[in-house]
Amino acid sequence: MCHLIAAGELSLNGCVLPIGGVKEKVLAARRSGVRVVVFPEGNRGEYEELADDLKQVRVWLGYHVHQ
Repeated sequence: MCHLIAAGELSLNGCVLPIGGVKEKVLAARRSGVRVVVFPEGNRGEYEELADDLKQVRVWLGYHVHQ
């Protein structure tokens, strides 16, 4: 079973760009038993707006591929 997933798009210089569908990705991760989700830093606001009961997975936020 996969315990970590990442979502995002990389620019040519390695920056992680924001994505859409944060709520849906968190729900899918939770249903699949994933423990950690990696999202772009640009999606912090969208993630923080989610209801607390959806935040049962651990989320890491990054802005560059080297993080």
